[in-house]
Amino acid sequence: MLHVPYRGAAPAMNGLLGGQVQVMFDSPGSVAPNHDSGKVRALAAMGNKR
Repeated sequence: MLHVPYRGAAPAMNGLLGGQVQVMFDSPGSVAPNHDSGKVRALAAMGNKR
């Protein structure tokens, strides 16, 4: 896995949606709209409860 630095979540999401990167680590709030629309898929999620 190669680290690709972006200057924020929005440019990183654009890179993910545009196919420049294959995975992204981010907070659920910023990923939720694209996840809910089916554009991205969550591989893992963290929380206080299972």
